[in-house]
Amino acid sequence: MTEPFIAITIIETERAKDDGYIPCFVKKDETGFFRSDWNWGSDLKIANQCANDYNKKLRLTKQEAIKLVLQSLPGSDYIHKELDGLKKQNSEAVLDWIREHVSTDLDLVADINPADIQDSTLEWD
Repeated sequence: MTEPFIAITIIETERAKDDGYIPCFVKKDETGFFRSDWNWGSDLKIANQCANDYNKKLRLTKQEAIKLVLQSLPGSDYIHKELDGLKKQNSEAVLDWIREHVSTDLDLVADINPADIQDSTLEWD
């Protein structure tokens, strides 16, 4: 089996004119994302479930999808350090950061090995 190459995610700021969530594609080893021309409605929970369902069709686990999303973020070297702190300290500040920026599924995020997150060449703003 090959390593995952692409995942779909919902980025809360990517919205259509009717306020619907626009699914975005992230690619392995690429910073940033690509907007689709789809509209998955204005209910965030449903839009995220659609993304999870689509990633399952791509044969991605939730953990693999989250890894691809994390690797696509500018400053993923910072995220790597945050996840490492999460694994070592389980600090509430790191959990809050993950909850706000990445995923509300903390058990899943906590299971990610920080060594699996590739460092970005971009600086964290």
